[in-house]
Amino acid sequence: MAQKIRYGVIGCGVIGELHSKVVTQALPNECELVAVADIIPERANKYAKEFGGTPHYDYESLLKRDDVDMVSVCLPSGMHVDCTIAALNAGKHVICEKPFDITTDAIDRALAVEKNAKGRLTVIFQNRFHAASQIVQQAAVDGKFGRLTYASAQIPWYRSQEYYDSGDWRGTWELDGGGALMNQGVHTIDLMQWVMGPVVEVQAYCATIAHQRIEVEDVAMAAVKFENGAIGVIEGSTALYPGLPIRLVVGGDAGSAVIEGSDLAWFHAKGEGEKGGLYGGGKSNQAKEMLAAYADALSANPTLADDRVPGAYAHVIQIKKMVDAILTGGPVPVPAADSRNAVAIILAVYESARLGKAVKVK
Repeated sequence: MAQKIRYGVIGCGVIGELHSKVVTQALPNECELVAVADIIPERANKYAKEFGGTPHYDYESLLKRDDVDMVSVCLPSGMHVDCTIAALNAGKHVICEKPFDITTDAIDRALAVEKNAKGRLTVIFQNRFHAASQIVQQAAVDGKFGRLTYASAQIPWYRSQEYYDSGDWRGTWELDGGGALMNQGVHTIDLMQWVMGPVVEVQAYCATIAHQRIEVEDVAMAAVKFENGAIGVIEGSTALYPGLPIRLVVGGDAGSAVIEGSDLAWFHAKGEGEKGGLYGGGKSNQAKEMLAAYADALSANPTLADDRVPGAYAHVIQIKKMVDAILTGGPVPVPAADSRNAVAIILAVYESARLGKAVKVK
């Protein structure tokens, strides 16, 4: 394989545009965009004109090309696995957008193919690569929060009726796979379980309150139980105008952290000799200190740390890490098996809401 990754983008919608920009604007020394595909010819032609590469009007013809090493799968969620499997069977490396798919059965099919595939596979969970996420997850691994006790994932967003009306697949069970949680909340739910560990049981309510002509929820709330004994809450909405920042709260009996948006808003880990009183312990916010230490670590072991594609910093990091993994044989940035966890949690939320009782995460 050539040292410059020859790249294809499948799906010329909003997220496909971002992947195309990352490849052509942020990683031109590492990648060459040689092909794009969309079933709407006008979209494929527009992308080819703007970003380069040959337009295709189905992904099968793109995958037959010998000069494509890796593809980004940027189709509607319910089409992710079928396209990923086709790409792996064609010998391509694959970067699949979140969620990996909308059922765990579909994801398991892809994981079975991946085991014997020549190509390698990662699923986009770019929020893992924000500094705040890296700091909080490592702190949990290092035991800085003590025994983990609680987490809260809040996704209080807004999407207009026009958003759902803009695509036939939006807001459908068949292709979107869900609403506020499966489409918008999956990133924060992934971060929550990445820090806290597996979720084993949920009890939930879901409703469609503010939108018309959609099948899925625009408001959801669930209580969750983690394998380690901690408990937590998931709150998600696309009906909270004008939309507020996501908020992830995690912690235990020796420390806690808050991520707001992509920022580390709060961090405190109990220091040596620090004793908590009857109503709590140290109140100092160590977030700036932790961010400074992280920045120092980056400068000592630099990774891609600029913003050549505005708003796509974390996507650039994950895609760059995947390119490096292919060229060096190192680990992929987010193993495909990891991507199953958030989907399984969300499906359990939906099942609990339908049945009106607690259900196990499968």
